[in-house]
Amino acid sequence: DLEGVDSSTIRLDVNGVIYTIDSPELAYRNDSLIFTSSRLWENAETVSVTLVSAQDIYGAPLVDTLEYMFVVDLLPPTYSLDAPSRTMIRENQPIIEISIVDSLAGVDDSSIVLTINGEVFRYPRFSVIPLEPFVKKLIFNSMNNNLKFRQGDTVRVTISACDSPNYCPPNCSDFSFVFVIEPAIACLVHPNPFTPNEDGYNDFTVFSYPYMFSETAELYIYNKNNIEVFRATIPPVTDFRDVLGRTWYGLDKNKNRLQEGVYLYIIKVGGEVVCNGTVVIAK
Repeated sequence: DLEGVDSSTIRLDVNGVIYTIDSPELAYRNDSLIFTSSRLWENAETVSVTLVSAQDIYGAPLVDTLEYMFVVDLLPPTYSLDAPSRTMIRENQPIIEISIVDSLAGVDDSSIVLTINGEVFRYPRFSVIPLEPFVKKLIFNSMNNNLKFRQGDTVRVTISACDSPNYCPPNCSDFSFVFVIEPAIACLVHPNPFTPNEDGYNDFTVFSYPYMFSETAELYIYNKNNIEVFRATIPPVTDFRDVLGRTWYGLDKNKNRLQEGVYLYIIKVGGEVVCNGTVVIAK
């Protein structure tokens, strides 16, 4: 008010409680009325504010009351990884998909930063698609960004984003994850020959094969007459040092010890033969 405001006439209603200039929560400086809550508001709490009254120094009242409300947003965006769906993948130019959720203020698209093995990407190097209110999906195509990984590479990804409040500084957060490009594995039987005589040396042989880190395989052993003598299902390998799931002790289907000699092995992944060769049982 050009003539000045009589601060003693100010009445402010916050969530049904009336505050005056004598209240410790309320201050009037220059032309600004400042309310500082005496308690911490909770996330998603709705705050209703009404400037009930104020007069100038001549007693002229407000033309009208001022009413508004706002919602308290204390939480930053959250994330969920949609793709890759596994920690070890075959594709050397994968598509990365991350859902970003902020249920109150919404996500500020311009704040989204994707960092992949130290390289920073910002929009429009990726796309941001709204899925539903307050949910967006980031899609990053490695091929479109000329990003190609080598077999065996570890890929470290970090996404950071902020929400978009109307009045307060944004809430920001980040999310990191790691996946590995499946290393190239050749067909290998080791040791070969082996000696399953229970002397503690070379009592079993270990099979390695392509896609062993991501796929279940079927192992078939045949004798010299092309008769199947052994079969086993090998689950995906989680640790290269763990060999128990891909070993053969020179036993047949009934766990009887087989004779010395040359045996044919076949390994299938998804019904397709990926390895075949011979394995020798020796003395």
